[in-house]
Amino acid sequence: GIAVRIDKVLGEKKDSLAQVEGFIEEMAMIKSVSSLEAKCLELFFTTFSKITDYILKLKTDIINELTKVSQENNQKISYNKIYNQLVELQDAKWISKYRDNIYTNLMHTVKEEILEQFKILRDDLRDIQISWDNAENVKTAYQKIAILNDMKSFENIFPELKSEREEIQEEFDSKMNYIFDKIEKNLIDRCIRLSDLTFE
Repeated sequence: GIAVRIDKVLGEKKDSLAQVEGFIEEMAMIKSVSSLEAKCLELFFTTFSKITDYILKLKTDIINELTKVSQENNQKISYNKIYNQLVELQDAKWISKYRDNIYTNLMHTVKEEILEQFKILRDDLRDIQISWDNAENVKTAYQKIAILNDMKSFENIFPELKSEREEIQEEFDSKMNYIFDKIEKNLIDRCIRLSDLTFE
């Protein structure tokens, strides 16, 4: 039956939520037939509950992966995996036809977590002291920016992330340009002082 096919599709994962939409529509149509409603009602809601659980688990997996971004334990993060999960989550938009607000709320939660990671990266970059004496911190700063750019693909799902990312990038670029200008000036001043030395 339809319920069995839905279980099979969810087990295969790839494009599963997009495929499931058609099955749920079929079940809803059958449920609407008065003579079949009583028989189908329980099966419909049991199946729909499975789909909801699947979607909520997907959201949890994304959140858990995103929280690794700000953890200083060298965990390997697959941004491509997160992006694919976001795409799959986006395929669940149809669920709003059957249950109000669930899609909107879970997408909002995921977006807020991404923005929280952006905020942590911004704060980390502001705290990094870069000068002539601790130039090693430049590497650390660029690693933070690399993480930010690794999340650039998420803008395909949440376009409003672009302005946030660009703002952080511009702030970083401005800081680095200022610092490198100071380093260059110090080098020039040193060279000038050395050129003024006379040896007898």
